[in-house]
Amino acid sequence: RIEILSEKDLSKLDDLGVSLIFKELVFDFLKELRGSLIGVQVSEPVKNMCPSVHVDKLPLRLVQCLDGEGTTLMTNSGREVKTQQGDLVLLKGELWKSTPGAIKHRSPETHSLRTLFRVDFLD
Repeated sequence: RIEILSEKDLSKLDDLGVSLIFKELVFDFLKELRGSLIGVQVSEPVKNMCPSVHVDKLPLRLVQCLDGEGTTLMTNSGREVKTQQGDLVLLKGELWKSTPGAIKHRSPETHSLRTLFRVDFLD
């Protein structure tokens, strides 16, 4: 996991091998969420990390499945919406400062290998 506080920290993303588009996306969020601490991670979870429906205990999370099954989102009516590989998903967590209504989600039910790009907004 890499922490980013300012534009000069964006070079740390080179260690993760992310594309220029990802760097620009993180930079755009950094500008929009002035002064926020951002954690960036590319990982290959070896198990189903979050099999239960839950909300994240942080303000915002941006996640993209680079390889494998995407995240399953839950609508307010309880319907499942499965994201696809490559979809970019912005998840509002329970610590978001405005309107309530964090996004409920979970990992896919299968135990197939996945590669995830995750950006956590921690402040």
